[in-house]
Amino acid sequence: MNWEPGEAQAGKTYLGRNKHVEAFSNCSQCHAVHKLKVQIQACDGCHQGVKTQEDLKTIRMSTTDYDGDGDTKEGIAGKVGTFQDALYAAMQQYAAKVLKAPIVYETTEHPYSFKDTNGNGKVDPGEAVAENGHDLCPLRLPPSRKREGGRVGTCGCS
Repeated sequence: MNWEPGEAQAGKTYLGRNKHVEAFSNCSQCHAVHKLKVQIQACDGCHQGVKTQEDLKTIRMSTTDYDGDGDTKEGIAGKVGTFQDALYAAMQQYAAKVLKAPIVYETTEHPYSFKDTNGNGKVDPGEAVAENGHDLCPLRLPPSRKREGGRVGTCGCS
């Protein structure tokens, strides 16, 4: 089952509106309807220099070095990405060493979590198929989100 980011899925509960900008009262003031893509012109009032989707990754409102890499100019997307990478690596290590069942994620194919049949930590041809779905979600592997450019996927559990 393929779906577009931002589409509501039947049977799912959502957190609601992100009050990032008080002046905007609905999602479509920032995002294109039925898509997750940000409407760039809405950002320029506060984030000068944001002209493309790629520029969104450079937004930085604080000098705090959240990920401890010493870079206080890196966009917040890079900071979050560092933590996503660390979480995914920890999940893979736990699945392989503790549960003895290596895992990989692919957010474009359901059930999103798959057995890493050769233990190489990457989604290889033939692994991202329903028949190879990983059944470790009930064992409390935490769900997480994939960031654009591809790192962590969403656990396919309900």
